[in-house]
Amino acid sequence: MARPRRRREWLSGRLCAALALRRLGASEFVGMQGRAPCWPDRCAGSISHSPARVVAVAGRGFSGLGVDCELRLDAAAASLLAPAVLSSGDLRARPVWLGEADAVSVIFSAKEALFKALSPRGTGLPDCRAVNVTCWDASMLDLCIEGRAWPVFWRCMGREVHTLAATHES
Repeated sequence: MARPRRRREWLSGRLCAALALRRLGASEFVGMQGRAPCWPDRCAGSISHSPARVVAVAGRGFSGLGVDCELRLDAAAASLLAPAVLSSGDLRARPVWLGEADAVSVIFSAKEALFKALSPRGTGLPDCRAVNVTCWDASMLDLCIEGRAWPVFWRCMGREVHTLAATHES
């Protein structure tokens, strides 16, 4: 059974999702498919939470949406996480003004957001290390999977990293 904090985050995420769907004029009910949210017909959405924040996004005209919020990693945590999530060239694309720990935080969050956006397709998702950062600027980075680039918007705000990915049927 989940701890009370996790239950509160889960319920808060569902409330945020219902409010986002209400703004679209859609059914506010988000079902479950396994552990993943199941969005109303013709709607896509995503929920994320960190110890500091709960967010949800919803929209129409997307095959998938992915949002992620994470606490920014310190240098020690970034060095532990990096081998599990970074491809060999991911850090080469980072802006010179962005520290390495923040870069690892952003890349991890961006890959999480993209995987959430791609998950409704029902196809297997690659290992994090098979996803490559190919371009990076002050508000967006491109993640490449098997030759296809996906834009992910990002920002560092206070102690957190926020990312958003949107996919369209091709």
